[in-house]
Amino acid sequence: MSNVKILDKHLEHLFHTKDTFTVAKNFEGEIYRKYENRITKKFVNEGRSYFIKFHGGVGWKEILKNILQLKIPVVGARREYEALNHLYECGINCPQVKGFATRGLNPANSSSFLITEELYETISLEDFFLEGLHKKLTFNQKNKLLKAAASIIREMHLSGLNHRDLYLCHLHINKEIDFNNIQIYLIDLHRAQIRSKVPHRWIVKDLGGFIHSILQFDLSERDFYRFMMTYYDCTFREFTSNYSDTTKAILSRAF
Repeated sequence: MSNVKILDKHLEHLFHTKDTFTVAKNFEGEIYRKYENRITKKFVNEGRSYFIKFHGGVGWKEILKNILQLKIPVVGARREYEALNHLYECGINCPQVKGFATRGLNPANSSSFLITEELYETISLEDFFLEGLHKKLTFNQKNKLLKAAASIIREMHLSGLNHRDLYLCHLHINKEIDFNNIQIYLIDLHRAQIRSKVPHRWIVKDLGGFIHSILQFDLSERDFYRFMMTYYDCTFREFTSNYSDTTKAILSRAF
C-alpha cells in the first residue's frame, strides 16, 4: 500500500515512468545528513533547489529500544509532513512541502520521503552567531532579533505544536535582514508533536533547548528576560510574578 503526492509541477516528470521510491532514493545531490535508516539530500531540478528526506524501515529492535527509553521513535516522514502543513496553515514560516510519499503499513519496514523547497538566501541562527554576525548588530537590532525568535516560538506553541529539537540551528533567518520585518523560519520538524495545547513539560523542553544553544554566545540576563517577556507577552512584573517556577525549570534544563 502506498500514498504518493507530488505537489510541484516541476518535479512531476521525474516520477512518471519509474518506481517512485527508487527515483526518490537515488536522487543525485549533496548529502547533508545520513543515518542508518534516514538520509537528507539537496538536489537541483530545472534551476530550483530542493531537499529530500528519505526514511527507510527502522526495525522493531530500534522501535522497542526507544519505547523502553521512554522516547518516541522517528518512524517515517509523515510527522514532519503534517507538522509543516500545520505551520503553513497557521501562517508560521517554514519550508514549503513539494512532495510526500509513504509505502507499507508496518512501521518497522515501511518507507517514506518528504521533499521541500530550499529556503533561499537564508542562514541558520547558529551559523549567524558562529560567524560573529551578531557582533555587528546595534543594541536595538539585537533586541529585535531576540524578540522575533521568541515570537515565532510563541506562535508555534500557541498553535499546538512543540518542536522537540528546538535549537539555534533549526531556526533560519534571511541573510539580508529587514529589521522592520524580521522573517524567521522553523525547520527540521521530524520529531514535532501536534495537540490542541502544548503541555507544560514540552514547553520547558523546547525553551530549555533553545536557551542552551544560545548560552555559548554570551546571552546576558537582560537578554534572557527580554526573550521570555516576549514569549509570554507580558511585563517584567508579570513575568517575575507568574512564571518564576517555569523559568527555574527552563534554566535548569538549559544548564
